[in-house]
Amino acid sequence: MAGVGGGYTYYKFANFGAESLYSVSAWSRFNVFEGIFLSTELESVNCTVYDRYNRATRENVPLWFVGIGYASGSGDGLGVSMQLMFDLIGDSRSPYANPLIRGGVLFAI
Repeated sequence: MAGVGGGYTYYKFANFGAESLYSVSAWSRFNVFEGIFLSTELESVNCTVYDRYNRATRENVPLWFVGIGYASGSGDGLGVSMQLMFDLIGDSRSPYANPLIRGGVLFAI
């Protein structure tokens, strides 16, 4: 299974301000066993980056995730998935920390 995606994330911390992340990605999954899959994803995230003088700029940060996941379905086209992903690039500007845990709801049309 393979695909492309885009994303938007908004978060706000008390006494800090708000941040918006924009991303584009290409991903692939390979089923190993019933419900267990390996995955890889190349992603570029546009986010605020601070330099050593605390000046903010928006930059595109490259990420390369690899990981393992589990997906289950109920038989009527609905299911859930969980993934444990690690960024192999490890760019210091990344807004994410290793490991990244993702979860989602699956549905078939």
